Amino acid sequence: MKTITSILLFSLLYTTLQAQNITDALRYSQTTIGGTARTVGSGGAFNSLGADFSVLSINPAGLAYYRTSEFTITPSYLNGSQEAFLLDDDVSTRENKVASKFFLENIGIVIAKNRPSTGKLRTSNFGIGVNRIADFNESFSYEGSGQGSITNRFRENANGLFPEELDNFESGLAFETGAIFDFDEDNFYDTDFIDSDIIRREQTVDRSGGISELNFAWAGNYFEKFSIGIGIGVPIITYEEEKSYTENDPGNLIPLFNELRFQESLTVSGAGVNLKLGTILTLVKNFRIGASIQTPTRYTISEDFSTSLGYSFTTDEGTVDEETSTLRSESPDGSFRYALKSPLTANLGLSYLIITGKINGFISASAEFKNYSSGEFDFTRFSDNPADAAYQIEINEEIDRTLTSVINYNLGGELAYSKWRIRGGLILQASPFLADDGAYNSIRSIGAGFRADRFYIDAALRMSSGEEGYVPYRESDPSREKLVNITKNFNKLLLTVGYKF
Repeated sequence: MKTITSILLFSLLYTTLQAQNITDALRYSQTTIGGTARTVGSGGAFNSLGADFSVLSINPAGLAYYRTSEFTITPSYLNGSQEAFLLDDDVSTRENKVASKFFLENIGIVIAKNRPSTGKLRTSNFGIGVNRIADFNESFSYEGSGQGSITNRFRENANGLFPEELDNFESGLAFETGAIFDFDEDNFYDTDFIDSDIIRREQTVDRSGGISELNFAWAGNYFEKFSIGIGIGVPIITYEEEKSYTENDPGNLIPLFNELRFQESLTVSGAGVNLKLGTILTLVKNFRIGASIQTPTRYTISEDFSTSLGYSFTTDEGTVDEETSTLRSESPDGSFRYALKSPLTANLGLSYLIITGKINGFISASAEFKNYSSGEFDFTRFSDNPADAAYQIEINEEIDRTLTSVINYNLGGELAYSKWRIRGGLILQASPFLADDGAYNSIRSIGAGFRADRFYIDAALRMSSGEEGYVPYRESDPSREKLVNITKNFNKLLLTVGYKF
């Protein structure tokens, strides 16, 4: 999945490791319709269709169109490359990294119960299983040279505080290793750099994880004219991030300074709950309209984090570094628990069923509404720290100012001849940033399948590409911050195997 983000907003996307920000709110709120290869191959346009397990995450009313019980499982393979380029530096180098991983995209079972054709309720079906709805896997690195050092951030955060008051994850480590110092003992700190110094810097960022949603749903078909469905979703978050940032002076042009290494580690786990309601109506022959709503997901999230800093410099007495002295410092193991409310989702779809005798299929489209500005953090549920309460107000106001409501579109179709199927689809995903003024990303997909009496197999390929920005560290003056442009290309291959019983 790609994201269009205005370069002027990139500086908003990074704060300290242990402080939640807009990036976190978006990470757990931006989802892409996934699950089975049939749905993915058709662009996720299944709001007004049924008889596919992915509908449990889209519109549970589609569950009513199953006529037989069914088991389905979908492994997937993600392959992608990312190229990162450090902007506005005197010398910069493009770095390309490739990510390849296997996942369980979907697993589930549907119990179908057909009712007498003379009654009002024609089917009464229950489904339980898991659909993957978000991927966080990426890896990129960059290097380049230019003015400015991360020690300026450490110094800004330290100024006005006594050494014993410095935080244990950034400024405190910098003081302990000599990256910042206070020779005058006035609580205003210095570094080994001046503004004109040219510093070589590089960083590697590795991220992994995703959101898999456990679904429980029931749906019934009335008179073969309309269906209703209700479902409970339990999205489960896993996320890991490792960052390694380095500054050095290969030309020995900066007095004293040799090298700085700052490492960050973050592990996130969480779960939430939401309610889904939906209906599908057969307006006239071959035409269906579907509507669904998903309540805001209310997450409880736990984060575990740590940092370490090594610093090397040379004095008249020789080189001082982490190998010859204690100039390497590690933070304690930090943790924080909080709540997050993601936006409500509303979906409207329309489909036309192709029935000709030899060639059958469908053409379908849907529109999904989300208001990202309605996302809210709750830091006070598990904390009585006044600083957490103050930051909660600040970040929620920033979400309201920066993000906006969007409409995403899903288009897709399927053609069937005998036992064979071919599919194609397109997702138009709007940027959640107000400053992007309605910019869209596109995600393309193709697929094919084979259906026997009891057994079926489907394959799909989802292709996405785009650009986004990254800020390695923040400063009080955004014009001093370093900007990294990242070009992404990801392909996901899915293979669904199903058995009817």
